[in-house]
Amino acid sequence: MLYLVTGVNGVGKSIFIKELINEREDFSHIQGSSELMKRLGIENGNYEKLRNFDEKIKNDIFERIIFEASEKYHDNLSGHAIVDGHVLNMICGKVVRAMSNNTLKLFSSVIYLHAETNEIIGRLEKDNSGRDRAIFEKKSESVNERQTLDDYQKQFEEILEKECLQNNILFYKILHLENRTCDSILIFSKIHEKILEDNLTEQSSEIRLGLNEMRRR
Repeated sequence: MLYLVTGVNGVGKSIFIKELINEREDFSHIQGSSELMKRLGIENGNYEKLRNFDEKIKNDIFERIIFEASEKYHDNLSGHAIVDGHVLNMICGKVVRAMSNNTLKLFSSVIYLHAETNEIIGRLEKDNSGRDRAIFEKKSESVNERQTLDDYQKQFEEILEKECLQNNILFYKILHLENRTCDSILIFSKIHEKILEDNLTEQSSEIRLGLNEMRRR
């Protein structure tokens, strides 16, 4: 299975994936932005340069990365991979498209992490990497970061759920609270086991139908 783990900046995607990978040997992590920077020849961690790179080139290469992963993992019931990435992103207070619909279709399932806006703001304020500094416009009395982020998260969820439904992609929403990543991973594990069970049942049904067809001949 190939999962997309997504959510707004600061929701805790990285820590969720890190702890999940540490717990489960059957999962691999494909670091979307790191792999993209590698293929573009950008030094790892230089998000400023990545943001300023030609969007079409970035989208084409990222789609190739996900296509390669999809070929390996999409119908694999024993090996699985997680990609962290944005379908939408917020830059200087404006919501922009970050992943094409064609790329989104390559995933087996989408895991949407969400949290209270105040908690996300707190995480962003503690982030020392500098990667999230371009989310909001320059600070001023007229900029309400909490309202901006709240609107962004609602818009993100509505668009993502709608597109998953249209493209027949499994969509799951998981609450991710500060210092409660283990709870989120437990929920994900139950979702994952249900997906595997449904796929095995579907494969068994297809085998039975094939055998019955052979017998009729």
